[in-house]
Parts: sequence; structure tokens; C-alpha cells
Amino acid sequence: MIGLWSLIIVDLNFEKKLRCFVRILFGLFLIMQLLMLPVPLAAAAAGVPSWRPGDTLILKTVYRLQPDTDKWSDPVYWKWEAKEKILYQDEPAIKVNIDSESFGMNGMMIFRISDHSMRHIQLIKKKRGSNITREVSIPDQRPVASAELFNFSILPVDMPVFPLLKPSTRLITVKKEIDAGLNVKQVWQQRARLVEKMPAEIKSAMMPEKDIIHVICRFDQELLFEQYWCHDIPLPIYGETPKMKYWLERKANEKKE
Repeated sequence: MIGLWSLIIVDLNFEKKLRCFVRILFGLFLIMQLLMLPVPLAAAAAGVPSWRPGDTLILKTVYRLQPDTDKWSDPVYWKWEAKEKILYQDEPAIKVNIDSESFGMNGMMIFRISDHSMRHIQLIKKKRGSNITREVSIPDQRPVASAELFNFSILPVDMPVFPLLKPSTRLITVKKEIDAGLNVKQVWQQRARLVEKMPAEIKSAMMPEKDIIHVICRFDQELLFEQYWCHDIPLPIYGETPKMKYWLERKANEKKE
């Protein structure tokens, strides 16, 4: 009898172990199936572009001569040159200089490296033999629109919030100073989507063949800026606002055709 009970107990233990083993295999199977599922497009990030010291790019810019017309100025070339890495507000950042001989002005931007957000803008304009300096700090991660920067509205500095998720729609609260000590809050909408190619009418010297991201930023129904980005270039390939258009023309050491 003792031998019989021993066999029964052994059989029961074996059955329990077998059931446990089957459950483990089934769990591993489910995990593998989940890992093999495609990532939803809404969660697909384009990454964060970055400046490296020595990077130099040229933005060709034209300005609308009169409101509600299709008449544009002659091209103005803005040179962007990444300088040294620094700490800005205790975070890794990089200085990027911008200048244009046409306007007799130059400036300096500070980009936070972790998310490519523009944190500070300084503009120096020569007037009657002296320099006039304007500065603005951007306290939080949010889109930057040249139209809202009253003293910087001619600068092609429009910048979305990174990383760009595609497709996605973000609602971002932006605090604006409209007068000394008087602030208002606005809700901006940023939309991003992946496109196969850029519109035929856009002629840029640097045209990527894939991974082009179309970004539109609006306040209410007003267009702030529209851009096309490639994830590994720190400036837009093309952008436009109600007052200007700009193209990524070339690297500074390349000659214009």
C-alpha cells in the first residue's frame, strides 16, 4: 500500500509540474506575440535632431512685400553656424550663431541638446554706427513662431516641439507677454504626419528621399508656421509663415549654382 501511495503522490507532483511548465510556455508565447506586433503609427517618433559644433547651414528666405499678395522680396541668405557646447540653466546646450549680410544683423540662439528646444535668442542690429541688442528667453518647451517674436519677426526661427510623433496632434499652452508684466495664455495646435514626398512646387537644395515629416502649427485658425523636416537635419528643409518662406539652401562651404 505504501508503494502504491508513493506512486500516486509522484504522479500528482508530475502533473502539477507539467501544468506549471505548460503555463510558462503559454506565457512566453503570448509575450513573443506581443513583441512581434507592429508599433502603432501614433507612437512612432522621428527622433530629435541635433547641432554639432562646426555644423553650418544656409536658409534662403524671401519676404512677402504686401499683405494678401503673392509678391516676394529678393532672396536673403541666413547663415547658421553651431559653436560651442555650454551649460544653460544647468542643462547641456549649444550656441548657434545666425547672421545675414543683407540686413546687417546677427544673432545667437541657444538650443537645449536633449530635445532641440530653442531656449534663448539674442539679436544684434547695426544702426548708425552702434549696436542695438534685443534678447528673449523661452522658459519652457513649446513651439517658437517668428510672428510672435515682435523684434525677431524677420528671423526664420520657427521651431516645433520635439520629438515629432507621426501622426500626432498636440495642444500646447503658450504664455505670451503682450506688455510689461501682462501675460496671456494661448493654446497652440501642432500637427505632424509622415509624407512620401514634398510638394512639387517646393525646390530645396537638400531634398531627402524618405522620412519627411510635415508639421503645421496654428493658433485658433491662424497659421503660425508650416514646415517639412528630416529627422537628422537641425533646420527645416522648407518652411513658411504668412510673411515669409525659407528653404534649406546648402551647407555654407558649398557654392551657389
